[in-house]
Amino acid sequence: MQSLNLSGSPIAGKLQTVSFGMMALGIALTSLAVTMGGMQHFFAVWTLGFGYVLGITITMMFFSGLQFLIRAGWSASVRRLPELFASYVPIIIFGFIPVIIGLFSGELFPWFDPAHWKAGELTLAEHQIHVVHTKDAYLNQNFFIARIVLYVAVWMLMYLFIIKGSLKQDSSNTDYSPTKRNFKIAAPFLIMYALTITFAGVDILMSLSPTWFSTMFGVYYFAGNWVSALSLIAIVMVMLHRAGHLKGFVTHEHYHDIGKLMFAFTVFWAYIAFCQYMLIWYSNIPEETEFFIHRVHGGWEILGWTSLIIHFVVPFLLLIRQDFKRKGNVLIIGGIIMLIANFLDLCWVVLPVFSSKFSMNGSEFGPALLLFGGLLFTFVRSAQKNNIVAVNDPYLHESIELIS
Repeated sequence: MQSLNLSGSPIAGKLQTVSFGMMALGIALTSLAVTMGGMQHFFAVWTLGFGYVLGITITMMFFSGLQFLIRAGWSASVRRLPELFASYVPIIIFGFIPVIIGLFSGELFPWFDPAHWKAGELTLAEHQIHVVHTKDAYLNQNFFIARIVLYVAVWMLMYLFIIKGSLKQDSSNTDYSPTKRNFKIAAPFLIMYALTITFAGVDILMSLSPTWFSTMFGVYYFAGNWVSALSLIAIVMVMLHRAGHLKGFVTHEHYHDIGKLMFAFTVFWAYIAFCQYMLIWYSNIPEETEFFIHRVHGGWEILGWTSLIIHFVVPFLLLIRQDFKRKGNVLIIGGIIMLIANFLDLCWVVLPVFSSKFSMNGSEFGPALLLFGGLLFTFVRSAQKNNIVAVNDPYLHESIELIS
């Protein structure tokens, strides 16, 4: 009988080796960040990497919850993969600790002490300090920490109910109460996900530029996370299918459907990015335009254009053809490109806060590699203990027989 977990699998060993390599390189580059840039640079790159991996991890739960909400049949044989990635949730939330330390150090968030905040040659002008103080009711340390506690609580509840509920279904093929419960609770949890991921993006990343105003940044952050999560699911799905672990459960129809989602939402990301830029450019309000002004000068515009090309143009051309979405190599290449593109996009959001001139020495990748390696390692460990397919899901038969 075919094993439905990765215990003793060669592919599990390979993925673990990759995860160890990523974590080792991440530790080395993170140490380099402290050595070469000091603690402020460490806090900056940690927040960058943490915001990147946190968003992907939490959005894996969104994928699972969404399938329960719409009672999707096609995804029953691939839904377990994001659920296993979601087992990283109880670990990644501890990444908030350096962010909070950076907050109280006064070096990370300019709104903590706007009159004395400094990053290299950058300081806040008097009118900017005034703007920051108008947001004191929201941007203050006590409320910031309270919101983080709320986010963590919601995400842990989502993990304990949605993800654990799905795993519990594996123990019985006659009692479908865990799945039925997930059908009922998915909607409120997805509403809470939408609110928490939006405000978390604002708090962790957007508030690094506290004088900026944008009502679209939360959706912009979600769009990047969703595309990245889909990309990671596609990469792992193809690898496990080729290794024989998903034989009989996943077909090229699943490749096609995941590919369609990747294609659709890379266009959605570009749409949100364009709308945010276009509306701010058209209105030409100083409080809004300063964000983009800082990022289209000093060499940062090169990073911005690079991000746009590999985040939208390349994936669009790569996945627009129907037959390409059914090719494993295309999904893997496209997925890797999108994962890198999303990180570079967040670099473009975060790093100009701390330097008016383009400055990247490789240490910026350290925390992201460390945390992403941890995500991959946790996935493998969970896949060695749990089924990689939801074997008793009532819609599994429909997924196996999927025909586009």
